[in-house]
Amino acid sequence: MKLIDKFIIQSFFKTGLFITVGFLSILYIVDFFNHISLLDSSISYMDVIKYYLFKLPFFLHFIVPFSVLITTVAVYGNLNSTNQLAALFNARLSLYRIAAPAMILVIAISFIYFFMNNKLASEGIAASRYIRNRALNSKGSLRNAIFAASGDYIMKTQQLNIAKGIAYNPTIYEYKKGSFTEIRAEIAYLSKKTILKNAIIKIYSRNGIKTVKKQNVSIDANLKVSNILLHSPISSSFTLKELMELRKTNNPKYSFLFYDKLFSSVIPIIMFILALSTVSKPFKREENSMKATGIGIVYGGSYFLFYSIMAALGKSTLISPIIGAAAPHLVFLLFALTKIERE
Repeated sequence: MKLIDKFIIQSFFKTGLFITVGFLSILYIVDFFNHISLLDSSISYMDVIKYYLFKLPFFLHFIVPFSVLITTVAVYGNLNSTNQLAALFNARLSLYRIAAPAMILVIAISFIYFFMNNKLASEGIAASRYIRNRALNSKGSLRNAIFAASGDYIMKTQQLNIAKGIAYNPTIYEYKKGSFTEIRAEIAYLSKKTILKNAIIKIYSRNGIKTVKKQNVSIDANLKVSNILLHSPISSSFTLKELMELRKTNNPKYSFLFYDKLFSSVIPIIMFILALSTVSKPFKREENSMKATGIGIVYGGSYFLFYSIMAALGKSTLISPIIGAAAPHLVFLLFALTKIERE
């Protein structure tokens, strides 16, 4: 059966590559028009190219699961619609044996996906934001950006006035061993000693969460605009190692993010098995191939909808973070396997 294994692997690889490139093209076109002002800035064309290269891992983070889903339906749906799948069933081969070569490929993709999600995506988006912020520097205002600051301070702001050194609706995070502080304010005046107005301070520690409201807060963080624009901004996505430390603050959000990142490698595998469940039964008519594709997309959409709901619950105190992170994978895995066994 080496011939059929080779055929499936080649078909899966070629189809997956075509679908991934197609999705990437759409995302790059949309992003290009959203950030077309980069071409009208002082940065070089080489920096523009680097900007889009750095965003590649971030885009792939979203694309890979759906690419695996649609590729699986396309490859095995084609085998089914041409009666090749029925012939393999008649040769006493199970669906699991027929799916084995593609499954090996998907497992390899899952390992790469985990590394990309844990490391490359966050670093890539950080570098691309740095280039974008440099481009927008001459325009006097930055929006919805996250900046790296000196020491243990990180600032996220909805809008930054570069000329006046003012951040609007900023959130400043300070991490120290054993505690994590989140400060939300209406306005921040940036200098060597940053002043925040109408601030709500939340301190997460092993003893619980303490909330304090203050009209004026002064912090010794060197958040001058000149420093902000010179430093590379970091992504809102932490690495697994960083989340292991942040879990010690007893903040359920970071506990959920830790488990979510830990389990992220199984997402392509779940998408593969979900798609396989739509083509496990021999088609009666050729048009059922399109029907299987539609059902596969519905399954994938339902998975991510359920994932979003469980994520919201997992980040709160309503359910355990590990249950919130693991439940979508387990529920849809059991659903797909049960459907395959019944058919």
